[in-house]
Amino acid sequence: MTEKRDYYSLTNYGLRLLDKYNNDVKCGELFLEKSKYVNIEISENSIKNSEIGSDNGISIRVIDKRGSLGFSFTNKLDEKSIENMVSIAIKMMKTGTEDTDFKSLPSKCDKYPSVKGLFDAEVKNMQIEDTINYVEDMIKICSEDDKAISQSADFSSSYSKIIILNSNGLEAIEKETECQISSEIIVKDKISKETSSGYE
Repeated sequence: MTEKRDYYSLTNYGLRLLDKYNNDVKCGELFLEKSKYVNIEISENSIKNSEIGSDNGISIRVIDKRGSLGFSFTNKLDEKSIENMVSIAIKMMKTGTEDTDFKSLPSKCDKYPSVKGLFDAEVKNMQIEDTINYVEDMIKICSEDDKAISQSADFSSSYSKIIILNSNGLEAIEKETECQISSEIIVKDKISKETSSGYE
């Protein structure tokens, strides 16, 4: 079974659990996100911390006929944790506040709009060695400028996959990447001895 199928099946399992609460629940929605990231921090123009990690999570919101909402979340992607998550959300919904303005969750769409530029395979596959090249360039720029006396900077890249399913038939699966660099350099004028800083 592929990774894609595993996560979809797990999310769908949570949605199917709502069937036994059919008399209480008007609609429900599950949101699953799995991501991985790389982060490198620079302090005083040298690498102080580097981290590679991942985050997983799945949440559910359920709404009854009164418009009362129940919410729950878990970062454990297994059936037992999802069963517990659904149970907690149902309990919260039953004791929640009525919302007479609530109508329903979004319905199924025949063709979901496609937003270009959200995913870059190169960023997804980026390794720690690749990111260090960018960081070394920042350190080099600061080191070679005789006015620069210190730099604080950060490099981060991330990849995430999101699955959204609801009881009205909505089914959306998306993947996205993000990459960013920030730098703050302090400079000192050798003649006036005045200092200043810039951020980008």
